[in-house]
Amino acid sequence: MGKRSTRLKTVPPAAEPVKPPVDESKLILPICAGLVILIALIYAQVYSHQFLNYDDDQYITNNAHVKSGFTASALRWSLTAFAPNWHPLTWWSYLADVTLFGVHAAPMLFANVALHIASTLLLFFFLFRTTKFLWRSAAAAALFAVHPLRVESVAWVSERKDVLCALFFFLAIWFYARWVESRKRGPYVAAVAMFAAGLMAKGMIVTLPFVLILLDYWPLNRFDLKRSVIEKIPFFLVLIPGLGTTFLTQQKIEAIASTQLVSPAARIANAVISYVAYIGKMLWPLHLANPYPLRTVLSTSDVFFCALLLLAVTAIAWAMRKRHRYLLIGWLWYIGMLVPVIGLVQIGSQSMADRYTYLPTAGLTFALVWLAADFITQREALRAIAVIAVLALTILACLQTRYWQDSETLFRHSLEVTERNRIAHTFLGLALLEKKQFDEAAGEFRAALELNPNDELARNGLGSALAASGNTTASEQELRDAIARNPNGVDAYRSLGRYLLSSGRREEAIPILEKAVALKADTATRAALAAAKGNSDEAIALYREAMRANPTSPETHNDLAAMLARAGRDQEALAEYNEALRQDPHQYDVRMNLGALLSRMNDDNGAIAQFDAAAKERPKSPEPHVYLALAYLSKQDIASALREVNAAIAIDHDGASAALTSARRQPSSIDDFSQYLQQQKH
Repeated sequence: MGKRSTRLKTVPPAAEPVKPPVDESKLILPICAGLVILIALIYAQVYSHQFLNYDDDQYITNNAHVKSGFTASALRWSLTAFAPNWHPLTWWSYLADVTLFGVHAAPMLFANVALHIASTLLLFFFLFRTTKFLWRSAAAAALFAVHPLRVESVAWVSERKDVLCALFFFLAIWFYARWVESRKRGPYVAAVAMFAAGLMAKGMIVTLPFVLILLDYWPLNRFDLKRSVIEKIPFFLVLIPGLGTTFLTQQKIEAIASTQLVSPAARIANAVISYVAYIGKMLWPLHLANPYPLRTVLSTSDVFFCALLLLAVTAIAWAMRKRHRYLLIGWLWYIGMLVPVIGLVQIGSQSMADRYTYLPTAGLTFALVWLAADFITQREALRAIAVIAVLALTILACLQTRYWQDSETLFRHSLEVTERNRIAHTFLGLALLEKKQFDEAAGEFRAALELNPNDELARNGLGSALAASGNTTASEQELRDAIARNPNGVDAYRSLGRYLLSSGRREEAIPILEKAVALKADTATRAALAAAKGNSDEAIALYREAMRANPTSPETHNDLAAMLARAGRDQEALAEYNEALRQDPHQYDVRMNLGALLSRMNDDNGAIAQFDAAAKERPKSPEPHVYLALAYLSKQDIASALREVNAAIAIDHDGASAALTSARRQPSSIDDFSQYLQQQKH
């Protein structure tokens, strides 16, 4: 019998409990909720934002078709309107907003926010479905969603076309990925349909067929050049009319800069610099502005450096294509999608725009996220970097959104962060003019004219500011200078003709208004011409027609009322003047005209009230004080009449004489009138 072993058996340690794999499908909903919350935190503030005077007037506030909401006429117009762009789907979205909520900025801006949320979620779903990387996809979507470069597209009503086009773009690549998986016809047809819809929202989507070829390489990993191109033939067939429509539209509205103004070499140089500048703003999103002035002086060394940098990044992405396909695809996505707006075909008078980055930088975003995830091995450090980046961008986007609350805030900020920004000076001037800050507005217009003496909008604005401050002589000269510099500038002819007509110089007004009608035969100008020629019935009919097209124009109500008063239809005129003041109580011309009508109707107290209100609107104008003096004289209140005459003389002696001549319809001296009142007083 052998010896029993006394060696103790080693008991193996208890095994660590194995954690069950995380079911990532359960995380999708919380991630989506997080993305929505981030976007909501940034853009909740737009509820108090206003329409801007930069494009929003063309698209909404002065667009009679849009303001009518969904009507058969508006739908027909939306399909044939080529100014400022051909984008019927964008018009339809505006018509829906107006039909549901009226002409209010907040609902339209919240619609933009909703579209941005939808695009962000689609980007997340696309990346996760095609790569199976949940957190990388979430990080890329979050960085895309909260980046301050998105603010211009989301917080500007006029950029509905941008977020709407982006939605159709992401829907198209989503359906295309579904088709690659299933090979069923339905998703493919849906992808082509989304492309066509996107072209009807904004031409920026024209590069989609090329993006789909890139996606075949990564993340779909099915690239074969011949097959990829053949599969995209239906997309290219849709693309051809889209390209033609976009180019013809821009040509029709004269948005494409002449090669005499921007040479081909300058365009290429500007494009090279803009490619790098956009990357700089993506990585360091400070000093964002709208608009960025067109670069007129380009340093050869800067252009050379930027070109080398672009070539270097392209070479690196190409060299790393086998192990890091996403890098090449993200880079080519960025380079390719910017081609339509990079300036090779110069649109307008700006060098770049934040809104142009909405789709192109999505490619750079996912490329950088994937690159960071592959090279940073410490998961905790990677998560910390991602969280810090998202939070920092969210804070910056919140601050950037504040600048879009109204026109004055936006353009003051643009002037703070840019130099020689003529457009910002002009539109800040218009915003100040609307707020009755006439002297400051005139200063902004003069600053714009120093940068470009041929800026018709700034010169007209300066004329309006001078007229509003009581300097009608200088105002008239500015309008005549604008005509001399640009003989085809319809706005200057229209403004000068209206001024001459309102000041009683009908014979001088006729040829000016005839030229305005020849350049652009709009109904209101035709009505003014008929009024100048003394054709009261025709003028009244035309003003009513203009008012039907734009019922919320106090100027049209004022002009119609003046013609009705001239025709002796005082009660009808009174109603139109009151409607004009209901729409805008700060209308100086309406106050003056209504005061004159009430004076003729022997309502001296009513006339005095209107002239006094007009004096408050234009404290530097002698005209209302002259009319107040005449109204007080009618009441035999000599002391008050003399007080108003002295006030008029103190403001502008010669202007006061001119106002008195206009009021009495005969040459008059303000000094003689003052002397007469002094004699009556004693």
